[in-house]
Amino acid sequence: ERHNTVGLPIMQYLWFDTDTQEVNINREKYDEIERRLYFDDDEQVSGKIEPAKLAEYYRQSDEYALMFKWFNREALELLGTSALIQGAKQIRPLGRLAFFHSYATLRKKLEQKIRIISANAQLVASQMGYTSIGGSVSSPPLAPNPPAPPLPYRGGAGGEVGATVASPPSIDNPVEIVIVTSLAGGTGSGSFIDMAFLAREIALNAMITGLLFLPHVFEGNAAIAQEVIKANGYAALKELDYYLTPYTTPRRETGSPNGKNRAYPSLNFEVEWDGKPHRIPRPPFTTAYLIDNKNHLGMHTEDATDVFQMAAEFLMLDFDSSPFAATKRGVRLNMEQFLH
Repeated sequence: ERHNTVGLPIMQYLWFDTDTQEVNINREKYDEIERRLYFDDDEQVSGKIEPAKLAEYYRQSDEYALMFKWFNREALELLGTSALIQGAKQIRPLGRLAFFHSYATLRKKLEQKIRIISANAQLVASQMGYTSIGGSVSSPPLAPNPPAPPLPYRGGAGGEVGATVASPPSIDNPVEIVIVTSLAGGTGSGSFIDMAFLAREIALNAMITGLLFLPHVFEGNAAIAQEVIKANGYAALKELDYYLTPYTTPRRETGSPNGKNRAYPSLNFEVEWDGKPHRIPRPPFTTAYLIDNKNHLGMHTEDATDVFQMAAEFLMLDFDSSPFAATKRGVRLNMEQFLH
């Protein structure tokens, strides 16, 4: 408020959704403060599909065969040509279809955001006294006890699928990509895996973090079909688990008479978003946080939106210089060496 600006120069946002109405999670119109924080046109990608275009997909299914490899055409047609005008109706395959439909725009904007944040990170680093070594950015000396890691350059996004920030292949800045989404609906739950792999393909070595809100967060919300949220969450978590546990090292085959190790294939993600084969050899997320509205003692948050505030504070702490923030970053870095 003091500087009349939103965000930091080393942050970029990209919001992908099939319902871009100016309403909050309770379907209420934004208030004055929320409108100030609303994403600009350049920060949004609408995944809605106009009836004429959806009808074209129906009629020319051979031309769009890459979509119908995984989406049953008959099931899609039953939903009509207005199925993706205003939201994905909590149907996960519709969310993924919206991603395929918007793939070219998403990729272009994501790459653009990456270049902007990388350039800004270089500028901020030079102003703060960081030095560039071999194309990467290193931090100035830090005080001991405890040795805090340098602040990461972070970008993120909100909405159904909050997507992304990363470093392009030509720049080696330590940039983090944050994907924020619900696993209970249709758009985010149906497209977050593809979104993460797209980010991974563009920035293979980036730190990609997922902040994933579980179905319990939305229980009791009259604007959301309650009978669907747990099924969506279960399916999304099964996919997440599959792609986060690749066998990349030799493992002993159970029951093998000679006790030899057998190298199982890694679970590479192979897809044709644009008619061309894409093969991403690494897991989509470096770290994925599953966020619920209650703790291990069963204590619930007072308000359903408290978890969103918690996630926002979690992200902003990475820009803080307090001892708590430094310890938080250090603990995460220490833990990640045991997770991968």
